[in-house]
Amino acid sequence: MSEDTYNAESFRFHGWRNRETWAVSLHLSNDEGLYLSTLEHAAAGHENADRFAAEHPDVVVHPHRHVGEAIREFVETLRDELTDGGSGYENAMVPAGLLSMFSEIGSLWRVDWDEIGANWMEDLPGYLGAPGRTGSAVRNES
Repeated sequence: MSEDTYNAESFRFHGWRNRETWAVSLHLSNDEGLYLSTLEHAAAGHENADRFAAEHPDVVVHPHRHVGEAIREFVETLRDELTDGGSGYENAMVPAGLLSMFSEIGSLWRVDWDEIGANWMEDLPGYLGAPGRTGSAVRNES
């Protein structure tokens, strides 16, 4: 390989696509409350993938993309509640970790939500199989 050839692997950050993707993953998995909420959203994203697959049997479905999209919407909602005076924290104490999360992440537009979704797919089999949960077996067609 010549020196002029781009090597995406050499630009990875702690095994992740970039620093922003790593930071999102780190924050969502380091706080029990955020972890459990993220897991709920990941499961909802997986259920969306199942519904989409049932409605469009001729289309290849990539569940990790649906999971990543659900997590992206969750993270953006958290950000909006903190920055736009949303109803989520009007009269409540904001968890300190949540305040620092977005300043440490930086720009959400650089986050690789497909990679986040694929990572959270690994935690779904146990969650979907937990008592009181329904859902199909996890299919990873990435």
